[in-house]
Parts: sequence; structure tokens; C-alpha cells
Amino acid sequence: MNTEYKSYARVCWRLWFILFIGFFLGKIFKIHILKGIPFFLYWFVITFSFVIVIASIAQGKLLNYLKKNHYEKWEEITTIPNLGSGLYNGPRLSKFLKSEYILNDPTLVKLKSEFDSIYLLTIIHVSFIIPFSLVDLLLFF
Repeated sequence: MNTEYKSYARVCWRLWFILFIGFFLGKIFKIHILKGIPFFLYWFVITFSFVIVIASIAQGKLLNYLKKNHYEKWEEITTIPNLGSGLYNGPRLSKFLKSEYILNDPTLVKLKSEFDSIYLLTIIHVSFIIPFSLVDLLLFF
């Protein structure tokens, strides 16, 4: 029932890092495109969009895998009272991600690990906004 699974979390981290470093290198070397763009705007428009898309893809892969291979658990996670299953239920998904539920399924372990990695990327991304916006303002404007 398990199919081969390839994680893209490492690629996402590298691409995020390239976007981050690329902005400051562009500012240092005075690349025309980045000349008038503040870090705050760049961070939200370009990189935050990237992070949201990647997190949505990781979540979708996890839920699709659960639906195909662990239907009862998928139904439990996606059920909202009085509305049924198949919907997004953030609190239940978070609880599942923190649980030890794996049923000796190595693919599920990898999917949970990838989702954790993407979640960490999102937290780091948000935590960079204020300090690096200030650095950008102080050094480049």
C-alpha cells in the first residue's frame, strides 16, 4: 500500500535561503530591481507567498496520503461537527502532527517530518520580518 515518497522540504529550505540572501546581495550590489523595494514588502509579497504555497502542498500531500492509506484517521482529522468530513480542521491536524500516531508506516513518518520542517520554516520566516526590516531601513535607505 505504501508508495515511494520523495520529500521536497530540503529544496524548500534552500530556495527560501536563496531568496533571503538574494535580497541583501541585491541591495549591497545595488541591483536596480531591488533598489526601491523595502524588505518588508519583498518578504511578504514574494517569499511569504512561496512559504504559504509550500505549506499548503505539504499539508495536501499528508492529508491525501492519510485518506488513501488511513481513512479512519483522515476522517477523524478532517471532520467538523455538523458539517462532516473532508474539511480543513486546523486544531485536529495540529493535534495529529504532535501525536505519536504512525502505525509502523515509514511514509507517514516522512510526511509528518516534512510538514514539521515546513512549519518550522514558516515560523522562522515570520520571525525574520521585524529585525531584517529594521536592518534594511538602517543600512540601505
